[in-house]
Amino acid sequence: MKESGNAPEASNDINASSNGHSERDVVQKLEDLARLHKEGIITKTELEKAKKRILK
Repeated sequence: MKESGNAPEASNDINASSNGHSERDVVQKLEDLARLHKEGIITKTELEKAKKRILK
């Protein structure tokens, strides 16, 4: 039986930053935020605050 969470790429992610987030994760979060803003779910101010948190 294969256990989840033991994927080799999880421990060998060469794109991991010092805060533990991969570049892929950061890009995905930024894309999600842009979509939320475009759809009118979040305001520009909320978008900017969230981007600052992600890019910190």
